[in-house]
Amino acid sequence: MAYQGGVLIVDDKIVSRESLWEILSPLYEAFTAQDREEALQAIRNKEINLVTPDLNMPDLSGTDVLEEIKGMSADIDVIIVTGQEGLKNAQEAMNDGTVGFITKPFNATDVVDSVSKAVVRREFNQKMGTLIQKLKAPGVAEEEEIEKILLY
Repeated sequence: MAYQGGVLIVDDKIVSRESLWEILSPLYEAFTAQDREEALQAIRNKEINLVTPDLNMPDLSGTDVLEEIKGMSADIDVIIVTGQEGLKNAQEAMNDGTVGFITKPFNATDVVDSVSKAVVRREFNQKMGTLIQKLKAPGVAEEEEIEKILLY
């Protein structure tokens, strides 16, 4: 199953945006935004499943964009991007709903690994959701049977 949806790279610095785009665009449909407004417009107008906002931007922080994105769609995953000095804040943001973080300067292998893990996690959760809905269909299985299947 091919990955459905795009990856949105949000960073006010063109070098960072383009670097991430160069790393991710061969593997995923990648879009870029330089600020909050462009990011929110892209989320409204494109099929975005993963956003990589920079933790520190002039018009918003990565944690602010996390709240706005989750308010628009709980299904969008977020991987925070930060410099080494923001690593502690990025780790704290993971408690608030991000699925990972990427540090600057970028290591292409680490970037691809982080995004790939998020994609695999998303696809697994979608498949499990579909399976649970099928199991809950009338006449398919009782609640106790579903729990046994899921716990096994």
